Amino acid sequence: MSLESSVEWDLELSGDEAQIFMEGFFDHFGIERGDYEFDRYFGGEGFNLFAIFFAMLSPSYKKRHFEREPITIRMLQRAIELGTWDSARIG
Repeated sequence: MSLESSVEWDLELSGDEAQIFMEGFFDHFGIERGDYEFDRYFGGEGFNLFAIFFAMLSPSYKKRHFEREPITIRMLQRAIELGTWDSARIG
């Protein structure tokens, strides 16, 4: 594990588990949520065959609904230092 490790891919947290983790992270460290949006970084639970079909047909749909920015350990550390989630400053 390193500062570049991804919460979703390296720690294998996604969906409900990721949401619980991030809520605990904000609460434990007293971090203001700022511009944090769950959907920007994590996908939801479940499997949607229609969404996958549309993603194959439309690159813009795929980008909006499937491509996420990864949250890294470095980003979490930076948010702790700032006391707020400011995506422009932590990324």
